[in-house]
Amino acid sequence: MLCKSIDGKQCFTDTSWSDGWLIFADTNNNKKVDRDESIIYIQQALPDTIFFDYKGSGSSNYFRYFPNGRGSSNVTFTLCNNSDEKMARSIIISRSGRARIDNKNGGGRALICG
Repeated sequence: MLCKSIDGKQCFTDTSWSDGWLIFADTNNNKKVDRDESIIYIQQALPDTIFFDYKGSGSSNYFRYFPNGRGSSNVTFTLCNNSDEKMARSIIISRSGRARIDNKNGGGRALICG
């Protein structure tokens, strides 16, 4: 499970992806970090010059890879450096679990930063 997190300990729904995120093994599928679940990775808040956002067909607060390798929904993560928006990139993940990097969004349109 990948979710927004400002403290690296729990998931938050009322914050920005640029504020940080964490990846954990959500073994009981409750979208919460429980005592017996391992945190795999913690990303602290990004610098103010970096924009990171998520758009998907499901919740914009969580993304899950299932044990069979499939994703929870079609999603696009957008990463921008505010000093050079031409360098903006997207990470597009399909429900099949395939991830790719592009300079457009999942629909083939220009990326919007901020």
